Amino acid sequence: MGRPRVRASASDVRSDLLAAAAAAFSARGYDGVSLRDVAKRAGTTAAMVHYYFGDKGGLFAALLDETLASVLERVRSALAARSAAGGGMGRAGVAAEGGSVIELFFDIAHETLGATPWIPRLVLREVLSDEAPFRERFIEGYARPMSLLLRGALREEVKAGRLRADFDVDLGFTSLIALAVFPFIGQPVIERVLGVSFDAAFRTRLTVHTKRLVLDGVRA
Repeated sequence: MGRPRVRASASDVRSDLLAAAAAAFSARGYDGVSLRDVAKRAGTTAAMVHYYFGDKGGLFAALLDETLASVLERVRSALAARSAAGGGMGRAGVAAEGGSVIELFFDIAHETLGATPWIPRLVLREVLSDEAPFRERFIEGYARPMSLLLRGALREEVKAGRLRADFDVDLGFTSLIALAVFPFIGQPVIERVLGVSFDAAFRTRLTVHTKRLVLDGVRA
């Protein structure tokens, strides 16, 4: 193997390691990946993994934080900006600033998953499978905060009369997550069954369709 490629800064090394870890973990699972595997993919040494992340658990935790925590923060910031702007919706059900809560969520979720398609596969392997080692971290660090955030916002929509009075917020949250995530979990099968590619045009079509499907059913 040749000499490692030169990087502009230490942050490049860290970013390369996280990208390599995402590819390795989503393809082979947490137990099937060694630090040497990740380092080789990133064009560096296992010592650098230890330097930046401590161990494999620290690397995986950092990967979750870099991706899922950023999604949570984007949703939180978007809802805060919407609230500060008044958050009012006209008869079409679209907020005066930034879109409805449901639109904001699907825009952010589909954009993120389109850019990082390995997230659903990683969650499926390391969170949803039996005895998944990172389930508690995922629930307490990301899923529960997202649930509280979105369910609170949806309750405000119901209270303001913008969503149906009989809208079940808990089941609504569950449906939003399913509609946002499942297409990306099933992407390899969906592409072959429908004869499509999950390119930017298809993802836009998916987002528009999903928002319309949900909003037409829950608007007051």
